[in-house]
Amino acid sequence: NVLLDVYIKLLDTSPTVVSALNKYIFEAVDAAGNPHYDIQRAIRSCEASGVHRSTVYAYCVSKEFDSAIHIALQTLQDIELAKMVTTKAAALHEGDPKDDDVQKKLWIEIAKWSIQKSGALDKQMESVSQDEQRASIREALNFLDQTNGALRVEDILPLLPDFTVIDDVKSLVLKYYFGFQ
Repeated sequence: NVLLDVYIKLLDTSPTVVSALNKYIFEAVDAAGNPHYDIQRAIRSCEASGVHRSTVYAYCVSKEFDSAIHIALQTLQDIELAKMVTTKAAALHEGDPKDDDVQKKLWIEIAKWSIQKSGALDKQMESVSQDEQRASIREALNFLDQTNGALRVEDILPLLPDFTVIDDVKSLVLKYYFGFQ
């Protein structure tokens, strides 16, 4: 806890302090993954100091992956950080039958955010050309291959806007259909 306090107090002095804090949050754990510091205190301190990436890391250590995903996407708008959270969750739940549910839930949050971020759900999108709509939807679905099977195309289809044309997702549907054969 003392080292954590020192890092927090020195945040403004050097950019390398943030890196050291992140490393400390992740690496100051025992073999079972239990931190050598008060994790709730670390979360509160990081949030109060506005060190959002460190907060995400602390939430991962505390196994609060939903909170980590929320901050990564809503506050930082960092999809790569959100993907890292799903990787940490997968490593923790490896071999656990609940892993699929945890992974699916996290990836659906990323999918929702990605589709929303693409602008595909905006009312103004209806006034945009069909080519731009299709490009926006395809861009939002590009990450599906990165889910390592946690999400299937049928998990994504309900998230798409009502005006989605089947041609926009046809190749994706066919790819996954033939992949299951």
